[in-house]
Amino acid sequence: MDENRARDIAYIKAIHEEKHDAFEHLLQVYRPLIESMTASVCERVHCYPDEVRAEAEYALYCAALSFDTEQEGLTFGLYAKICIRNRLITLYVRRKPDTAVSLDELYHSGKMEELSGVAPAQDAMADAESLRLLYRKIKGVLSPYEMSVFRLWVEEYTAAEIAAQLGRDEKSVTNAISRSLVKLRAALN
Repeated sequence: MDENRARDIAYIKAIHEEKHDAFEHLLQVYRPLIESMTASVCERVHCYPDEVRAEAEYALYCAALSFDTEQEGLTFGLYAKICIRNRLITLYVRRKPDTAVSLDELYHSGKMEELSGVAPAQDAMADAESLRLLYRKIKGVLSPYEMSVFRLWVEEYTAAEIAAQLGRDEKSVTNAISRSLVKLRAALN
């Protein structure tokens, strides 16, 4: 088994075992692929690079979860590329060029309720209950670290400010923001 295959399989097995930071390590290895594919999609379709990147990272995560480490004929790199490509084609390339919508625009359009399954509130009490349900859903999806980052990000702190407050690397914070967006999109769909 070559060195890259052994590395990939070790990371994938660690992801399956839900070991801390296993996906971060795999993501660092495949960052050039994700950036290349993100740039390719953004050249063809009007979309938001951060959201395309988050979708690509999610596709990489799904690829890691579904990859059969016992098979010999297919490398994880090729499998990941196919999975990422298929997801991005499905989500972006087949869309009309003018249909890009950010999460902020979706929220302000009033369509967030459709995604969350929480009906619009009729009064303050119902509104408070809707917020509690949404908070529980968010808290159930994000890790404690991602939740800390997400709270500060929602309060409009920059990644550098969040990194300073949490004593973490700025890249770790930006990765946590991307992962959080992917997880929340999946949970709210």
